[in-house]
Amino acid sequence: MVWKKMLALLVMVAVFISGCSSSDAQNAPESQTQISQQPQQTEPVAKTKPETKEVALDREAADLENGKQVFMAKANCTQCHRGGINTVISEKHLGMDALEKYNMDSMEAIAHQVRNGKNAMPAYGRRLSDEQIRDVAAYVLSQAEKGWTNQ
Repeated sequence: MVWKKMLALLVMVAVFISGCSSSDAQNAPESQTQISQQPQQTEPVAKTKPETKEVALDREAADLENGKQVFMAKANCTQCHRGGINTVISEKHLGMDALEKYNMDSMEAIAHQVRNGKNAMPAYGRRLSDEQIRDVAAYVLSQAEKGWTNQ
C-alpha cells in the first residue's frame, strides 16, 4: 500500500514539474523565447595536436632486446604467446607459416595488430610507445624466422 502512495506522489510531482516548464515558456515574452531558441555563437577553438615524432617501421632501426623486454614483461605478450604459440586460437600462432598464411608477416601488419588489437587480443596503442611497438614487431618477426628457439 505504501508503494502505491509513493507512486502517486511521484506522478503528481512529475506532472507539476512538466506543467511548470511549459507554462513558463507560454508566459515568457516573445523576444525572450526567441533568444533562448537561437543557437549561441562561439568562436572556434583551435585544436592543437601534440608534437609526435614519426617512427618508421624499419627493422634495422628496431632494438630487438627492447622488443624482447616489451614482449616478455611490459606488454605481457607471453601470457598468450609464450614461445610463439597462441593460447586462444592455436592455428594463429606466431610461427612464420601462420604469419604468412594470415598476412601478418610484415612489420606494418604486426605493428597494426599490436597497436589496435583484434578479437581477443587487446590494443596496446595507448600503453606502448611507437618505438616499443616497432621493437616488438621486429622481435616477433626475428623470432618467427628463427622458429622461436631463442625465447
